[in-house]
Amino acid sequence: MLEALLIELAFDVILIGLPLLFFIWKKLNPKKELGLKPNKFWKDFSGSLSLFALLLASSIVVSFVLSLLWLNDLAIVEKSIEGMVINFPLFIAYALVVRVFAEEVFFRGFLVKRIGILWSSLAFGLMHALYGSVAEVIGAFLLGLVLAWWFQKNNSLLQNYMGHFLYNSFIIAILVLS
Repeated sequence: MLEALLIELAFDVILIGLPLLFFIWKKLNPKKELGLKPNKFWKDFSGSLSLFALLLASSIVVSFVLSLLWLNDLAIVEKSIEGMVINFPLFIAYALVVRVFAEEVFFRGFLVKRIGILWSSLAFGLMHALYGSVAEVIGAFLLGLVLAWWFQKNNSLLQNYMGHFLYNSFIIAILVLS
């Protein structure tokens, strides 16, 4: 258990550390590059809720289409998450707070500006292949497109983080309560 958590922590350090090292090396302002400019509270709050709603609606459409195509194997992911909730509830909290932040820093704050929406979303989708679910990879890719587009449009890592956090929290809550 401890070994697995250390591997997860190391992965998140890499996701956050690589962009920061790059910004230092290139003498770029990390706050500006990552879209960490202060906005008015209500702008970030409403933006986060709007992104959450867009992610949720997109997820429903993707799940429906994947079901029609007989590609919806999300039961694999559900089983994995349910096991983590039961056996490692603190890891779920860690994943929601730290991993979501690390993903937003790396895939949106760093990669979108360097390789674009499509390629950063593809990398995000492929990272989710560890679940062993085709639907998870396709869904993560498509939701990654939404997250990348939102970041490019708003240049706000905070809105992306909160929208992504709310979406993941909602999905986990649905799995736990069902």
